[in-house]
Amino acid sequence: MPRFVFPQIIPEFLVFRQSLVSPIFSPENMTFPKSIEKMSPSFIKTYSQASTAEEIGLSQIAGMGYRKALEYLVTDFVLTNKLVTKDESVKLPLSKLIKKLPEESIRELALASAWIGNDETHYYRQNPEFQVADIKEWIRAMINYIEMKASIKRAHNLVNKN
Repeated sequence: MPRFVFPQIIPEFLVFRQSLVSPIFSPENMTFPKSIEKMSPSFIKTYSQASTAEEIGLSQIAGMGYRKALEYLVTDFVLTNKLVTKDESVKLPLSKLIKKLPEESIRELALASAWIGNDETHYYRQNPEFQVADIKEWIRAMINYIEMKASIKRAHNLVNKN
């Protein structure tokens, strides 16, 4: 289990003392569908780190981590499904990659997640009625969509293997 070291100031001596703090949550306990594991290990690593940050009370940076995880998920999805080339994926901002997603409903989920993720990085929020919990809900819906598409593809391959 990873350990985090935080300095504590001892006022009377003005020296630093280090304490070990164990996170309450361990990203190794998170599970993702095989289709996501195969498609986007970077998404899983980043999402897990954002989740850990949130669990140990780093609420000011967790949202930014989820926003970054979203970018990995969208980019890897459009690359895996050959909706963009690698060269295009490097040059296009997230908003343009989202426009490459195949269905309007998934584009709206991704766009809403990106907007709220961006709010997490700015001083003033454009959408103060939405929070990190909304990003997480929408990312989970996107994961379910991707898993569903992978299952449909596997079934299609079985039915049409002749």
